[in-house]
Amino acid sequence: MARSAIELAVHLAQDAETRLWYVAQSQVPGLRLEAESVHELIRKVADAAPELIDLNRDEIAERHDRRLSGPESGRPPVTIRPVIDTPLAIAC
Repeated sequence: MARSAIELAVHLAQDAETRLWYVAQSQVPGLRLEAESVHELIRKVADAAPELIDLNRDEIAERHDRRLSGPESGRPPVTIRPVIDTPLAIAC
């Protein structure tokens, strides 16, 4: 039986002074990153999150009242939802 995915929010923001993008808040324990652009930061999150999720499965499972351990087929998938907290400047 397929299990519904656990969605973890990762809030991204831009520092007004340095103009660097950073992880402002995250449901992925230990995720602390920064980058020159929001696109680069999202790529870094995608690269780092799987290992951090694997290392923190018990904490994530408890927070979401779900079982993340056991046979591979019984694990619900975990997804990341980037939330951009800083307005993006666009050319009009």
